[in-house]
Amino acid sequence: MKLEYGKYIIDAEPARTAELYASLPPCLLRCSCPGCQNFLKSSRSYASELEAALAPLGIDFANPWEISVLHAEGETVAYSAVYRAYGRRVRAPKLYDTQTNEIGTINVIRPSAFWEINSALKLDFQKAARGELLVRLTAELPWVMETLNCFYSAPARRAERPPRSRAARVMAAAKRFGKAVKKE
Repeated sequence: MKLEYGKYIIDAEPARTAELYASLPPCLLRCSCPGCQNFLKSSRSYASELEAALAPLGIDFANPWEISVLHAEGETVAYSAVYRAYGRRVRAPKLYDTQTNEIGTINVIRPSAFWEINSALKLDFQKAARGELLVRLTAELPWVMETLNCFYSAPARRAERPPRSRAARVMAAAKRFGKAVKKE
């Protein structure tokens, strides 16, 4: 079954993918960290859009293969959720632009390589093992858990501490590694 996602054309096997997701344990049985819980809870507000985008591939959007927290800013957390699907890419946009500067050559991901579901949700399709695709969802979602946003609070706590002198930092490092250091 051929499906079109912006510049991507995917030859999908939705029945085979649906069988895979039926045999997979729920995401929260595999990981119950606050980041995964928040992703699953806050992504429910986009359920109809995610269902419309992923169901034709046979993917259960509420059961990602892997969830990663990319960064947090304020009450928003950026996630990358990876789903597996059976099929192949028939057509795909060029993913990287090569840029050269005085340091060297780097590959930069092109913004046009993503298929936008809406302003907060983007998809891209990458080749995996033979006959499989990795469908990567990049999402900017609000922190909706009752617990503290542990991904954002750590830098704030570090910023509240007064800066330490070099000597104090050396002494602290020496204590961590169990070495005696002579005071200057």
